[in-house]
Amino acid sequence: MTEDTRQSPARTARIPIAWSWWLAPCALLLAGAGAVPTPSESQIDRGRAVFEQLWSVAPSAFGRWGRGPLSNGGACTDCHGNHDRGELPEDDGPVHAAVLQLSVPGVDAEGRPRPHPVYGRQIQHEGILGRVLPEGEVRVEWVTRDHRYPDDTTTTLRSPRVVLDRLAHGPIADDVMQSLRIAPALHGIGLLEAIPEALIVARAADGDGRVNRVPDGAGGWTLGRFGHKAGQADLRGQVLVAMHEDLGVTSTRFPAPNCSAVQAACLAEPAPAMPEAGDDMIDDLVAYLRQVSPPASSGREDRGARLFEVVGCASCHVPSWTWKGADGATRAISPYTDLLLHDLGAGLADGRPDLAAGPSEWRTAPLWGVGRATHLLHDGRARSPEEAILWHDGAAARARAQFESLDRADRAALLRFLASLR
Repeated sequence: MTEDTRQSPARTARIPIAWSWWLAPCALLLAGAGAVPTPSESQIDRGRAVFEQLWSVAPSAFGRWGRGPLSNGGACTDCHGNHDRGELPEDDGPVHAAVLQLSVPGVDAEGRPRPHPVYGRQIQHEGILGRVLPEGEVRVEWVTRDHRYPDDTTTTLRSPRVVLDRLAHGPIADDVMQSLRIAPALHGIGLLEAIPEALIVARAADGDGRVNRVPDGAGGWTLGRFGHKAGQADLRGQVLVAMHEDLGVTSTRFPAPNCSAVQAACLAEPAPAMPEAGDDMIDDLVAYLRQVSPPASSGREDRGARLFEVVGCASCHVPSWTWKGADGATRAISPYTDLLLHDLGAGLADGRPDLAAGPSEWRTAPLWGVGRATHLLHDGRARSPEEAILWHDGAAARARAQFESLDRADRAALLRFLASLR
């Protein structure tokens, strides 16, 4: 037996979910939407175990065997502690709860961004000591600038400059597209999956954004609703990609380790005889994630909520969705998103298209839970909702300008409302 000597960020302790008030209504909502069968509590418990599972490279005395030769962590909780979004270091330390995605001009067979020929779809910062070198280390340096409101109030905005160190296979050319992506929050993700597709498409038809269409695995296309650019159709697809790219765990969807064709040491590692995460395990994990409760607060700052509507934030961050389930009962949630793509301007562009999503287009992020977040937007640059608003441009320029034009008391009221979404 050899010990897995890779180091990973500290893992979060098991976080219980208040099943007594959440499991029954959520299960009814999902079943009523006709989206998925109601899971048993035993399946949810198994899924929780997968979510908290420490994966190790075989052979190891620690964790479950199956972690790939290249990875960005050893457990889902490395990036999704407490089911929250990831965070970036405030200094120039290495990034652990975000990934740097890479692509070169062109698209792959599915129409997705073409991966880097050497480093693949993202930089993996962990390998196997003495056997497989990590692909490299991702750090960020913060670039700050002052922002002045029309009333001469000032605040500071920041943006990340990515620095790559210890690249194992040589430098990355300047023309390679890079996108720093912070791990998204998982609260209420099953409810977002339950919103009927027809309602989202109808919202896009009104001209307030557009959908991303993604491959359905059967030669057709379906609605994308997950990921920063809505590049995944459902929670299962999102999970399978994360298991493969972030943990190096194989599945029936991704049966081979995540080595590129030129990474000899990675390819020399023994390939699994069968998927390390079987379909039953993925089913359990998805069932668990569908039951992760949304934040309890729906916003109690009435004046700020009205201003949120008045300045135009609610045109994309749609406060609530209501529909009738298959049983005829009315379902209602308050995620503050339309799940659509919007052009947010050059300041937030990563220069990287993804299927129908353009280089400056992003899916509207849900705002439930935003009051406790300290790293917002796709790359975690915004330390508060205020900073996130001030980065909005493009299709959101008018709403941002309306926010800026509010007097200090009204701006504070709107921000208190966002802070109440916890």
